[in-house]
Amino acid sequence: MKKHFLLPAVCATALLAASCSNDDIPQMEDNGLTTFTVELPATLSSRSFGDGQTANYLFAAIYGSDGKLLFSNFGDGKNADSMTIVNFNDAAKPMASLTVPLVKDADYQVVFWAQSYANKDTGSPYEFDPDTRSITVDYSKIDVNTDDADAFYGQLSFKSSGASHPVTLKRPFGQLNIGTDDLKAAANAGMTVTQAGVTVTGVANTLNLFNGNISSSEDFSSTQTFAMQNLPGTSPQPAEVFPVSGTPAYDYLTMGYFLVGENTATKGLLDSVQLFVNGRTSTAKFAQYDNIPMQGNFRTNIYGSLLTNKEQFTVTIDPAFGTPDIDPMWKGNTDITLDGNTVIFVSQNIKEGLTVSGTGILEFHSSSIAPTADGIPAITLADGANVTIMLSGNNTFTGSKGADAIRVPADATLTLTGDNITAIGNNGKEYDSANQAYCNTTDTSYAGIGGSGIGNVNNETGTIVIDNVKGLIANGYGKAGFGIGGINANITIRNNSVIASARGGFASAVFHADTDYGKKEAEGAPAIGVGGTTGTVTIKNSRVLSALGGSKAAAIGARYHDSAKISITGSTLKNIVGGNASAAIGGSRFASDATYTLEINIVDSQINATGGEYGSGIGSGYDTNCKKRPAENVKINISGNSKIVAKGGDNAAGIGTGYHSNTLTGSIAESVDVTGVQAGFLEKRKAGYTFNQAIGYGVLNPGSEGKDLVRTFMVGVMVIAAPEVQ
Repeated sequence: MKKHFLLPAVCATALLAASCSNDDIPQMEDNGLTTFTVELPATLSSRSFGDGQTANYLFAAIYGSDGKLLFSNFGDGKNADSMTIVNFNDAAKPMASLTVPLVKDADYQVVFWAQSYANKDTGSPYEFDPDTRSITVDYSKIDVNTDDADAFYGQLSFKSSGASHPVTLKRPFGQLNIGTDDLKAAANAGMTVTQAGVTVTGVANTLNLFNGNISSSEDFSSTQTFAMQNLPGTSPQPAEVFPVSGTPAYDYLTMGYFLVGENTATKGLLDSVQLFVNGRTSTAKFAQYDNIPMQGNFRTNIYGSLLTNKEQFTVTIDPAFGTPDIDPMWKGNTDITLDGNTVIFVSQNIKEGLTVSGTGILEFHSSSIAPTADGIPAITLADGANVTIMLSGNNTFTGSKGADAIRVPADATLTLTGDNITAIGNNGKEYDSANQAYCNTTDTSYAGIGGSGIGNVNNETGTIVIDNVKGLIANGYGKAGFGIGGINANITIRNNSVIASARGGFASAVFHADTDYGKKEAEGAPAIGVGGTTGTVTIKNSRVLSALGGSKAAAIGARYHDSAKISITGSTLKNIVGGNASAAIGGSRFASDATYTLEINIVDSQINATGGEYGSGIGSGYDTNCKKRPAENVKINISGNSKIVAKGGDNAAGIGTGYHSNTLTGSIAESVDVTGVQAGFLEKRKAGYTFNQAIGYGVLNPGSEGKDLVRTFMVGVMVIAAPEVQ
């Protein structure tokens, strides 16, 4: 059933006669007839709880463009005597109307609320705050197994111009339904259930009517207990049809309305739902269901043979309380095709890898994936896939031997958002046949292979976006195993994301074999970084709490021999340590005649970084060719309100170049605090080499890479000094 509220805003001289003496009422210069057509969701069910027919009373609050409340019929209201309201109370009165004087061509904002309680009803669980435009819920006044708490809200910003404005109200609550198909079987076994109630943890109690945000007041407990009521269909409760059909049919145990999540457009999570039957108290729950997803205007169903087999149950979500187009809960299929839809995983422990194609959302609630077969990522995105992974609770994805945890091929896009995730490549193991110091396993079958936490080991990698993730651990292991990244990857970490820790394969800041200046060291990959020639790393308004570069790779930046473009803005990075021969932030070991380029831009950020052996803190790594290269191959620019604590590895600069690297240009603004920058330990190799600088160059050979050095790097308004010869 669809209900319509017709709200014409009429400016009439007769209407104003009794009320225009109030200075808060807009003074009319001309008639401004504005009509709002307000309706409930079109998909309301007429067969069960949630038909919307109890929401008999309409409330509205109208604000001026300055945010000042002008009219309200909530509670004591404001100029309520100037608002003429006709409520709808039954099917014979499907329309409501509001008449109120508004100034023509003026800007207004209005919030709507429809409920079953009349104004100032002491039994109402809802209280409106006109200053915050919010509804606060008192759950102690709400019973389960009744539609009395059902309500709807909406808002509109408009100019009073005589136009008609359609507004569709929506339900802010999620509806939780618990049903079972074994009432009779339980009775035959000696337990006749006539009552049920719940205790839920994870609910909120505040709804902002203007923006739809859901939150909790400071004194509110997220755990609420609802007393047991007679089962629907058990006198005096009317019969209701459970939303999920089955053979035998499911009977209702209980139903309730809750605010869950941060916004009605996003799913929240009930941490637990405890079911009580037949007068049992909070110390004698019958069953408990954890990590239950809920969303405003959606219906979450928990059902099964709950009384005789209470450990096995199913959870589904129906959109808009109507017949669902899809069932979003995961069905156990390992090949998933997304077509703008969502697939939800709740407390899953999956031993096979998932392959995902198309565009849509994977929603994980406290789940894990760890394939047992070799060479299988936990999640593989197909070419062209555009997948968002929404995280709730703690989730762990582990790639098997030789595989990434989450594989992102060149033409795919991965976005992570939400709570916590641990991504582990190569089963968390690595083996190097040349040096036992790099091994964490004696299993020689791991020799020569690796896997990234998030990336595409040994292959072109696509776009990786970390967006408002509360906690990410990303660990690459073995050869070419990135923590986050890959060849020519585009990596963005943004919106208050937190990288709790990341590491690259064979993570080590020092040489182990130390033969031929590290040439025979294991080859890992960055903790966060790229290989190839076009890869980018962007970190904006986020935190990286720990990053350790793999052997011959930067912590944040380039893989061995490769290029990178790095941008860090408004962020905090600490405990950033480069792999051996590599910078903490920037470049890696380089030993090629090809041209490599590094571009590092840091703005308004706080950084604490230490280069690996022979690598700078921020800048380039060790150039083993000892060859003069163009200065513009390495560009470093640091500006704004940045504070840098950086130390080079042995023979390297704090900010600038690694050992035997002469390529450097760019600047550090005067506003940047560099008092914590220092050169690395000077390991004397040959007489006649230069000293390494705090800001500038690592140790150079004036006869080769240091010959005819042209200095262009600026600190404030000064060009850095020429390096002194030992």
